[in-house]
Amino acid sequence: ADSVWLEIDASKGYPIHASANLAGTIPSDSSSSYGGSNGIKEILLSGEGAYQTIANADVTLHDLHVPYHIGASTETGRLDVGGQPGATATLTIEPNVTLRFKKGGALYVDYSHSTTAATGTLVAVGTQQAPIVFTSAEAAPAAGDWLGLNFGDMPSPNDKLDFVTVAFAGASTSSGSSSCPYPGTTNNDAAVRIYGAPTSAFITNTSITDSATNGIDRGWASDAQADFLLDGTNKFARVVECTQTYPKNANNGGCPNPVPCPK
Repeated sequence: ADSVWLEIDASKGYPIHASANLAGTIPSDSSSSYGGSNGIKEILLSGEGAYQTIANADVTLHDLHVPYHIGASTETGRLDVGGQPGATATLTIEPNVTLRFKKGGALYVDYSHSTTAATGTLVAVGTQQAPIVFTSAEAAPAAGDWLGLNFGDMPSPNDKLDFVTVAFAGASTSSGSSSCPYPGTTNNDAAVRIYGAPTSAFITNTSITDSATNGIDRGWASDAQADFLLDGTNKFARVVECTQTYPKNANNGGCPNPVPCPK
């Protein structure tokens, strides 16, 4: 991690292929370079295998001045944070970082859906001048290219997304949630899905664009009603369904009729 002045040039493909749990050790000093004449000017990350996930140690994705590409050709494009019993892990993403997910990919902060405390945390805090971008890796991106960001279990109180863009996500899945159903809809898919009731509306100053389904799925059953529209800092564009869904109450019911679907 303390290496400096690493230059990788003229690679036929990616300059580096790394396991996600080791990505924080890639030198990020101003003298290191990964663009140049490399065939693919991205850092390729694998984050779904047993020894690749960010599960029992904290990792920071530094601004390396090239995007991170999530998912090799033989992988599904998952990047998993947390999910290992008895361990915790935080993924921190620096401002100006772009993560490009292969078609069908997703970032899971705890894959399981339960009422236990999440073991993973995501801290993605950009700035207005240097936002963090989660997007499609397709050559011609389209809505629904990838699933999006998923927060399973009961989200960590340390989760934070600020000055972030989530683009071309919201693909359809077979995974339901505890948000109120809409007529003619089987699952409330979304660019960002949250399965447990968060302690606060931890997404701020964020743009969700080109979602094939909803913007944010508030997919929990709880009387806690964190509202991601309340402070007015989150923006939505070209979201096919609702900007945010409506959660059920603690008795797994209490859905109004009609269910609110803000646009």
